[in-house]
Amino acid sequence: MEIITELNLATAGELALSGFLIALIVQGIKATGKVSNNFIPLVSMFVGVLIGIVAVVATHDTNYVGGAVTGLIIGAGTSSMVDLAKGTIKTARVAKANKETKQAKAIEKAVGNYLQKERS
Repeated sequence: MEIITELNLATAGELALSGFLIALIVQGIKATGKVSNNFIPLVSMFVGVLIGIVAVVATHDTNYVGGAVTGLIIGAGTSSMVDLAKGTIKTARVAKANKETKQAKAIEKAVGNYLQKERS
């Protein structure tokens, strides 16, 4: 995002607020289930363009193209970050479930071995 600030397209505060709003809106859209997950990155970029233009209007600027480009870049980045975070969380949950399953099987085997020894 350094390129955005170097080109003087947006301040750090605008970037942070835009990223938050884009993620919030896209997750709301995604939660409705009306948009296929395959199109979520495109939706994120479209919402980013809209947020970028709204930011230009709100700051009484005239660089609408710059705002739209900024929103597009932030939307693309936000979509990737959200998907990455969800993938990481899902991987961690699967790993935890596998570990718990292995522990349960080990306990079950140990109890089975103990009961066999007691019967002998």
